[in-house]
Order: sequence, then C-alpha cells, then structure tokens
Amino acid sequence: MLYNTRTQQFVECYYRRVGTEEVKEYVPPRWVFDFQKDFDEEFEVFILETKEYPGSAQGVISLKIYKNEFRVYLKSAEASAVNKLYRLGLERNGLNDFRIYKGVGANLVAFACQYSLENNCDGYVNLISKTETVSFYTSEELGGKPLSRGSQTIIFNEEAGTNLARKYFPGGAIQWVE
Repeated sequence: MLYNTRTQQFVECYYRRVGTEEVKEYVPPRWVFDFQKDFDEEFEVFILETKEYPGSAQGVISLKIYKNEFRVYLKSAEASAVNKLYRLGLERNGLNDFRIYKGVGANLVAFACQYSLENNCDGYVNLISKTETVSFYTSEELGGKPLSRGSQTIIFNEEAGTNLARKYFPGGAIQWVE
C-alpha cells in the first residue's frame, strides 16, 4: 500500500511487467535511471501503479533472478518525479511540495523481496546503492545490511526479505495489473 499525501489515506497498489515498446518511456531525462538499458541487459522491468492513477507509473524497478544463486538482483528502483521526497535535479533542491504518494521506494524494495519469495529465492535480494541512499536501504524499516563496513552492496537476507515482503504484501502475493 501507498500513502496518498493529498487524501491522507492508504491506497492499494499493483505491479505490471513492462514490454519492449513501453520500456522506452522510462529513460532520462524524465527518469534518473535508464530502464531501457536495464531491459536491454535482460533485466525485467516493472511499474508500480494505483487504481487512482491507472496507467501512470508511480515507480519503476528492474530485477534479475539468479536462480542458481537463490537471489534477486535489484539493478534500479526509482519513484516517479511526483513521488520523490526531494524535487528533481542532480542536487536535492528542497522538499517536493507536490508529492502524491509516500512509501514508493520502500514498496519497490518490498516488491523485490516478494518477487524473490515467489521465485524460490527465499526473499534474498542484493543491490548496489548510491552513497546517499545506503541509509535508506539499511534503515530499521527496510532492514538491509551492507556486505561489509562502508560497503554500498546491500543484502536482504531471508529474514529481512521475508519480513519486508510480509509488511507490504500481507496477502503473501504480488497484485498484478490485469
């Protein structure tokens, strides 16, 4: 679920896998990450939507399953411009006063953990964080751990991944857009 800052209510969210044509919409300058490049590197790309704004990506994530290693690699995750805590720009330009939803980033990470569970990877997820987002991934709310002291490689082990998935996907399954 996401929290709508305007209505001050929680709303359900859904995920949808992005195909070859649609992925071209999720590239710079509108998005910081180039999800077309991730797609070309054989990552699966998913968008987060709500019933309030169907067809509008509230966030985008790219993942790759490594079944032989029992893990999911989270390459890129990004909230849409209207859902970022800070205004767009390479520098943080103050708080985003027009933010619609809170919790998009956490929901995207929880999605990766649930996706790991649903693909027999036991909730294990790893990612390489930007320096300024390490504290987000390792926060008490998310529960990721750095691979080593000062590392930007973040690991969600079975316990952390399962706990996060249960928190954001209480029904135990991802809700997909039909």
